[in-house]
Amino acid sequence: NEYYSGGQYLRAVECYTMSVDQERTAVASANRAMALLKLGEHERAEEDATSALEIDPSYLKALQRRSTARREQGKLLEAMEDCESALRLTPQSQALRGDRRALAKAYRDAEGLEPLKTEATVTIAKDARAAQKTKERGEEVEPEEDAGPPAAARSEARPA
Repeated sequence: NEYYSGGQYLRAVECYTMSVDQERTAVASANRAMALLKLGEHERAEEDATSALEIDPSYLKALQRRSTARREQGKLLEAMEDCESALRLTPQSQALRGDRRALAKAYRDAEGLEPLKTEATVTIAKDARAAQKTKERGEEVEPEEDAGPPAAARSEARPA
């Protein structure tokens, strides 16, 4: 970390590589990805960030670094997917919201698309999160009677 902080990114990559070779961890892989980004080695940075996410799928820094690596390679849709995953982990992050807007604009510009006239905001109730966790554990989820549309399906449209 000292080499990275001192701007010695090549040396930082070497040290992170020794760490990964000893024991592959999400942190070491994501740190090496960041140093590789600084060196402009976007493909290798994407590989390291992906490796970190294989170990810890909810590692926010790895998602952000892979999104950056993908953006720099022109993989705008994949970068937006990573950004969306990161936003699910920290929905209040203004920085991530800004990244998502910038990625969406870059994609629209690249594809010659018009901007959306409205933006949908989906509200997920606590019960929906609990139901998802129950499903992830492989347990059956009992639907509520007369509950209306699922919480995850309710959305509010507002001007962009």
